[in-house]
Amino acid sequence: MHSMTGYGQAKVSCPYGVFRIEISSVNHRFCEISVRLPRELMVLEGKMRGYIGRRIRRGKLNIFFRWERKTLDKKVEIDSKLVEEYLKTLRKVGRKLHLKGEVGIDFIANLPEVIRIEEPEIESDRIWQFVKRGTAEACDLLIAMRRKEGETIGKELAKSISVTCRKLESVQMRSGKVAGKYTRLLHERAREFNLRLDEARLSSEVAFIIQRMNIDEETTRFSGLLQQFGETLGQENKEIGQKLDFLIQEMNREVNTIGAKANDLSISKNVIDIKAELQKMREQVQNVE
Repeated sequence: MHSMTGYGQAKVSCPYGVFRIEISSVNHRFCEISVRLPRELMVLEGKMRGYIGRRIRRGKLNIFFRWERKTLDKKVEIDSKLVEEYLKTLRKVGRKLHLKGEVGIDFIANLPEVIRIEEPEIESDRIWQFVKRGTAEACDLLIAMRRKEGETIGKELAKSISVTCRKLESVQMRSGKVAGKYTRLLHERAREFNLRLDEARLSSEVAFIIQRMNIDEETTRFSGLLQQFGETLGQENKEIGQKLDFLIQEMNREVNTIGAKANDLSISKNVIDIKAELQKMREQVQNVE
């Protein structure tokens, strides 16, 4: 089981300089990936998204990329034809206006578009190999942190399951005593008001009340859901968060019905404790992948 909260970073040195990649993640219903790359490397965004998306299925992920560039060989080109055109035009103007003077190299160098500096071409396929290496290392650290936090969450959920099981057993034990409680209560009230009760009618009334208050079906379903929750926690598949969340919703539905049907103080107290435990479990499950 993995948490959805984590952090990983990596540093890769290559002929293009140093790449620093940081990946942070928080909980989210789906997988949302935000990548921030330098303009020159935007072509790699799709590859980064695809790689990370194959390794991490849920969570909001932010990828920060820093590039400490290495000075690469640059080519300086002079447009000789353009220089000739400039000189031809300048001489023509000089003859026409009877101007004297020589055109120096400093003047020519400052003319627009005479000198061009060509940046070396970045080979995206080659540079991706280094970016991918750093992304993989950052993902490894992120996943390791998410796994460790997931183990902690799993232990807390196991404690909650144990507490909930004990509370449910108390509810089931108390439920079996409710019939006798209401039979005694009716007899006590009858004696208090000097009433003569027909035993057949009394049994019928008690049976009707017990039927309305019977929670055997709900406690059985709740017990089954709780068992399924525990089994899911033990699965090797790390993507269990949504299933656990659904099981908690179903358990909440059953315990609400138990609380509504069981007109008994002891059962009501245990129902409140179970609901509190389910709320704790739900808060933990919200961060499970």
